[in-house]
Amino acid sequence: MNNDYEENYDNKAPDPGKRVTGWLVGIDDPCTGKDYRICPGYNWVGSDQTMDIIIPDASVADTHHCAIVYDERHNTTFLVAQEGRDVFLNDQPVSHPLPLEADSLIRIGSIRFYYIPFCFEERSWKTICSL
Repeated sequence: MNNDYEENYDNKAPDPGKRVTGWLVGIDDPCTGKDYRICPGYNWVGSDQTMDIIIPDASVADTHHCAIVYDERHNTTFLVAQEGRDVFLNDQPVSHPLPLEADSLIRIGSIRFYYIPFCFEERSWKTICSL
C-alpha cells in the first residue's frame, strides 16, 4: 500500500527519544516540498544514507556537507558549514556557526531550504513539558 505519510517522511528517522525542534523545508528540486526534521544536537547533512538529513543531489557532499545544530541548553539552532562546502544563509556564505531564525533561507549546495523552528524564544520542550 502506498502511504503518502511514509513517503514524505522517509528521511532518516530520529533516534528514539529525540523530539523535533524544527524543520528544513525544501524549495528546489529534488527536495521541493519535502521537510527534514531537526532534533537536538548535530544533524549532519549530506547525500549519503548515513547522514541525519539526506539530500539526494550531486551538489551536496556525500557526508558532512554541513550541520544544523540545536543547542538545548540555550534553545538556539545554528548552521555550521564544513570548510570548502557551498553553504549560504540568506544569500551570505557561511564561514562560522550562525544562529538560525524563523524563515531563514539556507542554500546547501544548489538546493534551497527554509528553516522553520518549533523550539525558539521561550518555547522549548523543557518549558512545554513543565506546563
